[in-house]
Parts: sequence; structure tokens; C-alpha cells
Amino acid sequence: MSESPPSGQVRFQTTSWSLIAQAGTDAPEGREAVEKLCGMYWPPLYAFLRGSGRSPTDAEDLLQGFFLYLLEHDVVSYADPQRGRFRTFLIASVKQFLSREHLRDNAQRRRPAGGLLSLDFGVTEEMFNRRRHADASPEALFDRVWAFTLLDQTRQVLRDEYVRVGKTELFDTLSPALTSESACSTRDVAAQLQMSEGAVRVAVHRLRQRYGAILRRHIGATLRDAGEIDDELRSLMQAIGR
Repeated sequence: MSESPPSGQVRFQTTSWSLIAQAGTDAPEGREAVEKLCGMYWPPLYAFLRGSGRSPTDAEDLLQGFFLYLLEHDVVSYADPQRGRFRTFLIASVKQFLSREHLRDNAQRRRPAGGLLSLDFGVTEEMFNRRRHADASPEALFDRVWAFTLLDQTRQVLRDEYVRVGKTELFDTLSPALTSESACSTRDVAAQLQMSEGAVRVAVHRLRQRYGAILRRHIGATLRDAGEIDDELRSLMQAIGR
């Protein structure tokens, strides 16, 4: 299930409403906040555009044009947690952008030299092809890719924690257990890490517990009400299962 974040994508940043509010200001920090949001959400937005029938080249140009549109028209300032989730706002915004654009020519003219962000579209196109379902709507593809991106980035945050305390091998050996109950043979892992089988089971439990805590914390930062975390988590898991 896990993949490395595409090159050029911001490694996990919390999509908090405080960041979104900052992106809706005219201050210099506002542009930086918009660029952070773009860096976080471009894989699912790319999936939305590809799922809408755009070619890879057109999706790249339109996505860069959309990011410029967000900046030029101060679009993020209209996001409101009282009206729903930020990803729903983004989908509505990109639809509005597409309705204003003539597919190739206008997108190409609006694209800043070199693009607003440096993004590895080749990696994301490969991910899109692995994650796509032929009968999925563009909105479902957005949710599916966003869910996988969120899980992958959460995994990277957790790995960084283990690296900082010198437990890289432990994480890399046990991390398959994050996505499968039977991914690790306790006996084999215990022999590899020179640990008892009981210690391995405890380590796996702690790994999963910490992974879940990080995931819930970051999901909570995208919502106006912490009571919605369980519903949002269920929605993400349903998106993955589509």
C-alpha cells in the first residue's frame, strides 16, 4: 500500500485550517501557504484531471494553471470549514477553473515558466495508473489518491521518528505489518533483529498504535470538529477500497 512521496511533493504537512486561513491572506506568507497546499494536494488533483479524460500533458498544464489561478484570484480565502472539507472545496474550485479554460491553449498560456511548482509528474502518472479504477468518477479518483497519499505521508513521518532515534532497521523490518496482519513472520523477524518473539509483537503493536495516532492527528487537522475524525477515516478507507 505504501509508496514513497513523488519527488517535488511536500513531505507531510498538516492541512490545518490555520494554514488554509493563512493562504487566504495578501501577506507574503499567504503565497507560501498556497504553495504548501498545492504541494500537498497535487497528486489527487492530477488524478481528478486524468480521470476527467485529460491526457497526461494536458493534466500537467492544467494543474500548473490551476495553482496560478488559486494565487491570482485569492481563491483559498473563500474556503470555510463551516461549509465542508477542504478537499471538497478544492474539487469545486478546480471544476470552476476548468469551466473557464479552453483545454490546451489557455492552460499553456497561463502556466508560468517552469511551472509554479517543480513536480515529478512521471511518478504521479505511474501511481495514478496503479490506483485508477476504470469506472471510478473523477471525484472518486481524487479521494482514492488523496487517501493513499495521506497514508504514505503518514508512514514517512513515522519512519522519520524511528530514524531520529536510531531505529531505522526496526521500522523498515516491521513496517509491512502496518498494512497486513500476516506481513511479518514473528519468528523470522525476531531472528533477524535478534529480539524475542514477544518483544517483536510488542514492537509491532507500538508501531501500529503510533501510526494510527499520527494519522488521526493529521486527519483531525483538516476538520473543524475532532468528532468527525472517525467518519473521515472511514471515508478514506472506503476510498481505498473502491
